[in-house]
Amino acid sequence: MPSLSKIKENFANTFHIFVPSEQLESSSLARTRIVLIVVSVTTVATLFLHLLRLNTVIDSDEYFYKTAALTIINHSPCGPLSYLASLQPCNLEHPPFAKVLMAASILVFGPGNLGVRLPSIISGVLSVPAIAWLVWSLSGGSAKTTLAASILLAASPTWFLLSSVGMLDSTQLFLGILALAVYFSKIGRQSVRDVLSGVLFGLSILSKEVGVLFLAGIVIYELLFGRPRRLLYPLIFSALTIFAGLWIYDLIFTPFSNPLQHVLFIVDTGLRLRYQGGFLLSPLKWFFQPREVILVALFFLWVPAALLMIRGKRQQRKSSEGLLPISLVLLLVTLVPPTILFYLNHRQEYLFYEVQVLPALVLGASGFLGWRRAPWYALLAAVVASMYLFAFYFPSLLSVYF
Repeated sequence: MPSLSKIKENFANTFHIFVPSEQLESSSLARTRIVLIVVSVTTVATLFLHLLRLNTVIDSDEYFYKTAALTIINHSPCGPLSYLASLQPCNLEHPPFAKVLMAASILVFGPGNLGVRLPSIISGVLSVPAIAWLVWSLSGGSAKTTLAASILLAASPTWFLLSSVGMLDSTQLFLGILALAVYFSKIGRQSVRDVLSGVLFGLSILSKEVGVLFLAGIVIYELLFGRPRRLLYPLIFSALTIFAGLWIYDLIFTPFSNPLQHVLFIVDTGLRLRYQGGFLLSPLKWFFQPREVILVALFFLWVPAALLMIRGKRQQRKSSEGLLPISLVLLLVTLVPPTILFYLNHRQEYLFYEVQVLPALVLGASGFLGWRRAPWYALLAAVVASMYLFAFYFPSLLSVYF
């Protein structure tokens, strides 16, 4: 039979009471150190695997963005402005920031795969510590939840594939995740974090226009859960960042008379991308693809939990800050708009378009697995299964279209 002192010690370690502050600080420091080590190892391993596949031929839109980056290097003018401009070297259907980064990389490393793909690879790799930071802040420093998020994201075949090629999505998503991490961080003054997150949201949108969905998620989240005044700085500085970026780019390369004309052109071009035959994919079919079966299976567990949590907290008039509520909001804003456009506007969809929902799925899954009542072996099983699926699909990640 265990002694009374031993029972008291176990109880204290579980519920963080009757424990001297020095012991708690030591325990917290140990957990932080473990998280830093695991996230660092995961990040380095992800970089190594990307470099291993650097010269792999992958069916993607990489050619269009490489061509656009070369026009920036060569100071080639763009125009005339028409729907067919998307077929021109400048790739005017998307904002320029990610292509500017690619151009800078090509200037340093040349027009080969390293120069073209390096910005996407770095963005994908840095997304691992970025989402770990975000989850650490939202979960109150939960080591289990943070480790789940970093490993689930790194082990996502779809995420890894999109980060392997010279496309816009990886940079846009990394900046969006980093903006969320800064916004929800507890480090420094809130006003500074709000300004910085606004700049990062703006750069995410400047990389690819769908970055606006992450900003919309924050707006909806704050309107629902009671801090709408905090939206002022993020909205102002994201708008200023977008305006300044487009104004500088248009001044050098395009015949757009002002940034608003450029924005309207991007929106109009996006709405014109309609189904013309070939492979038709509904955004909802993404949930039936086998290579993300772990995240999809966890989706059916954490969404009901998030709905119950939001309902309970709103009834009690408590703040719903936490992983599950923000995960649900981000899931809705990244999934519902493309689904509506698909069914009402017959918009053409490809599998890689739905990579936008992955951060929400990872956040929700990690929040559920890191729940204090969730058994530790559930987390272990999810991590092992995700790593196995990643290893299984790793050799076949050769096309972003299916």
